[in-house]
Formats: sequence, structure tokens, C-alpha cells
Amino acid sequence: MQKVAEARARLAAAAMAAPGAALGHEAGFLQREADEAVGQRHAVVAPEQVVKVPHVEPAVRQRRRRHRWQCKAINRRGHTMIRNRLFSSGLSVLAAAALMWATAPAMAQQGKPNVVFMLADNVGYGDLGPYGGGELRGAPTPRIDQLAHEGLRLTQFLVEPACTPSRAALMTGQYSIRNGLSLVILPGGSGINKRTFTMGDLFKSAGYVTALFGKWHLGKDPQSLPTTHGFDEYYGISPDESWDSAMYVSTIELTHSISAPNKLLLEKGPQIVEAVAGGPLRTVEPYTPEVRREIDNTLVAKLIDFMQRQTAAGKPFFLYLPFSMGHEPNLPSAQFQGKSRIGQYGDKMMEGDYHVGQILDALKELGIDENTLFVFASDNGPSGHVVREVGNHGTPDMGSPGPFRGELGEVTEGSIRTFCFIRWPRQVKPGTTSYAMFSIMDFLPTFARYQCQDADRPADRRRRPDRRAAGQERNREP
Repeated sequence: MQKVAEARARLAAAAMAAPGAALGHEAGFLQREADEAVGQRHAVVAPEQVVKVPHVEPAVRQRRRRHRWQCKAINRRGHTMIRNRLFSSGLSVLAAAALMWATAPAMAQQGKPNVVFMLADNVGYGDLGPYGGGELRGAPTPRIDQLAHEGLRLTQFLVEPACTPSRAALMTGQYSIRNGLSLVILPGGSGINKRTFTMGDLFKSAGYVTALFGKWHLGKDPQSLPTTHGFDEYYGISPDESWDSAMYVSTIELTHSISAPNKLLLEKGPQIVEAVAGGPLRTVEPYTPEVRREIDNTLVAKLIDFMQRQTAAGKPFFLYLPFSMGHEPNLPSAQFQGKSRIGQYGDKMMEGDYHVGQILDALKELGIDENTLFVFASDNGPSGHVVREVGNHGTPDMGSPGPFRGELGEVTEGSIRTFCFIRWPRQVKPGTTSYAMFSIMDFLPTFARYQCQDADRPADRRRRPDRRAAGQERNREP
């Protein structure tokens, strides 16, 4: 009796909270709970003690049943509508650019657009000038400010909360957990599967020359290498390590963790490596703090050299530059040491700003500026108090999440919401800002839409046909 009374009370309270409105699933759930309670009462209470439930006419039951199904249909259509609106709004500017590219004779003459994707590491929403950082934070970013004026700024760009998960989502167009990459890979850990379709595969199948310079962080096994996943060239740190591995040897020596000479530790420790498609991973040099300071200069120089070679050959290219800007230890190059007012983290922000300008200037010098789609984003929110003293002589080696709470590795918005700029002269309107939700996973299907590469993509990452264009009602989930 008590269960019946409680269930009916909750149902009555819900009805009073929304008089005359359709309660949808909630009403259906509460009604079923009341019915189940009545059923349980009939099962455990003696027949002579059962209080008769008022008789409900069949027509009334039928109306109630129809009402519940209508509420479910409304909720289902609402879910589909919201999802489609979010998807379409997030891609509206880029979709318009894709349409212009497919129809404009000038673009047809130039052929496929080049794509340069520049990925910062642990840079927060509030670190750069266009998001309220920059000069106000003590580290001016004039070239990034210019980038914002020349393209699109996303203010609700969403990522995953750490390096490996975000990079997996970017490369595959899927949640990282679908490929077993929802945690940060440690040296020697298993990485991305050989059969997994990636952004490198997408561009390679579309006739692009591809390269990756920097940090892969999706595994070192032969099946996981970037050159196994569509990239023609790779140069950077070990594919299963991050930028802080430069401190491994010095930390071992400081703590006497391993009794071995420095030469042997450097030989067996983290390395700068390179590879080409179909070839093995080759060691270039030990990855030390000194190399860490200059690594971004090296990566950008290789990127510009690659652009020059492919432009001379007349081939479209896809360049992925996951460089070190923002990741501890933020050891700046000699050119930027002490340039900011907030220590080495700010120095590294200013150095990253300089590299953005280098690449944009190189595009103009090569005459391919208007035929190149340029993206600059961060993989996740900033490092916080956990690593604030790493290699930074007491000044905070940490970024700013801006108005949001949280840092790298958390489930808070400061961890998964960061910056993103998209620039494509004459295709993406300059000086625009979009509040539409856009996920790091959306880049792969967006790029594929430019290339009309649905046939080469897994079915779950293909563009769905718009049945409204064919005059069909969208009354069911696709």
C-alpha cells in the first residue's frame, strides 16, 4: 500500500508541476511504476485485503497509450532536430566554404586545397589574445590576433581531456574510447590499431602528399606508426612519448634511480626519430632539454621545407604539425627566453605566436595562401597546479582556462573547451566568430566532405543524406 501511495503521489506531483503539458517519458515512467506497485500489492497482499483500483474504460486506456507514444515521438524528433542543428550550425561556415570550393571556377583551376593543421599542446582557452589572454596575460600574441581577424574563431570548440584521447579523436573522427585510447599512452604502451581509419588515410586516398612533424602519441608499434596510417613523412619525438620525456635522463641522474653513465642513459633514453612510408623508425638524436628548447624551430623549418617541395612539384599536401607550445616543461628557445612578463610559459606562448606567423608568411611567399586551409587549435585545456613548477625555476608553468574551471585531465569545462581558429582566404569570412558547438572529432568528416570521400570512409563517419531535400519527412531517427 505504501509503495502504491508513493508512486501515485510522485505521478500527481509531476502532473501538478506541468499542468496540461505532455510529461513524455517521465509521466510514462511514473505511471508504470505505479502500475508495477499495484501488481506487487496484488501479489503479496491477501485477496480480501486488496483495495479495488477504480475501473478505467478501454477508450481512456487507449488515449493514454496513444499519448505516451506521441510524447516519445516528440522527444525522439526533438533529439534528432537538436542533434542535426548542432551539427549543421557547427559546420555552417565550413560547409559554405566547401560549396564555394566545389563550384567556383577559380578554385577548380587551382585544384585541391592544401591543408595545414597546427595543434598546440595544453594551451588553455584564456591564454591567447583573441580569447582574453595575450597582452592582458603578460604574453602578447600579435600574429594569432591577426589570424583571428583573418578567419573564423570558435568559442565552443570541444576536445577530450588529455593528449592521447584528443589526438585519437582528431585522427579517427571517433570518441577515443572506441579505439582503446581514452587514457594517455605511456612509453611502450599499445597504440592505435592498424585497421583504424585516420585523417592521414583520408588525405592519402584523395591524392594528397602527407606529413606529420611533432608529437604523434598514438603508439610506437609498427602497426601504430603515423607512416602506417597515411602519412608519407614523420619527424618528431618517439611516437609513444610526450614533450616532458626530455627530462627523463636528468631526473634519473638527480634521483640516482639507475646507476649508469650519462652516455648510456642518453643512448637508451628518449630519442628524436623519423620515418617515411613503408620504412622503419630511425633514430636521429637523443631528446634532451637542450633539444627541447629548439624543437619547435626544427619542426617549423621542416614544415616550410615540405611546403616548398610540394609546391614546386605541383602536388596538394596535408601537413599536421602537433608542436610543443604549452606542454611542460615549457623551455623556450634562446630567441624568446625572458620575453614575456610571466616566466617561461609566457615565453613559449610568444614563441608559438611567432611560429604561426612564420607559417602564414611562408604560405604567402609560396603563392598558395588562398588555396590553403589553415587550422590552429589546442588538444585540451591547460596544465595546472600539478606540474606548475616543472622546469620553470619557480614561475608557474601553467596555462589559463579563461572563464572556465578546471585543467588538463579533469572532467570540467576548462579541460575540454579550448581555442580554435580556421582560416581560408576568400572562402571563410574574415573576422567571424561562431558559438556553435564543434568537436575535435568533426574535422575528419568535414575534410572528407570537401573531398567527397564517403566511399573511402567507414560508414559511421560518412555524411548522412538530408532527407528533407528529397521531400521526405524526418519523423524517425536515421
